[in-house]
Amino acid sequence: MKLKRMRAIALLGISWFGIGLFLLYKGIFLLVHALTFDYMKNQVVIRAMKRFLNSSEHAAIVILSFALFLGIIKGRFILGRTARRTVSRILQTPEPISLKEIFPPKYLLLVAFMITLGLFMNRSTLSFDIRGIIDVAVGSALIQGGMQYFRSALQLKYIKS
Repeated sequence: MKLKRMRAIALLGISWFGIGLFLLYKGIFLLVHALTFDYMKNQVVIRAMKRFLNSSEHAAIVILSFALFLGIIKGRFILGRTARRTVSRILQTPEPISLKEIFPPKYLLLVAFMITLGLFMNRSTLSFDIRGIIDVAVGSALIQGGMQYFRSALQLKYIKS
């Protein structure tokens, strides 16, 4: 499959944004699940925060806000930089661009490592709230990085017209 530069950049944005939405949904689900099933092992962080806030629900909201904040900061400063570097690499590649040029082996290895890490985390004994925090933070970071790809694709479209 061969693509033009703008579509290649948009494809990367769609993949990052889609995976980010999935992880964000999963993380919020895990936090709600931790509240619903009030077992000691499911609420490690929520129970610690509950001491200060007098409510599991308030603790979950603070934890969710913190995870979103962390993810947005990571997405803006780390994944945004990665996206800009990838966009500049794609802009230097002659058209039409193949999928191998969009997703080089190093990128695919990183994706495989992240999937493996996620599978191990699902099988681990981590509490639901800790897994939820990680998924919300990573998901919101990926959404932020995906938005950088979309901005770059739109800029490229407007430059061409």
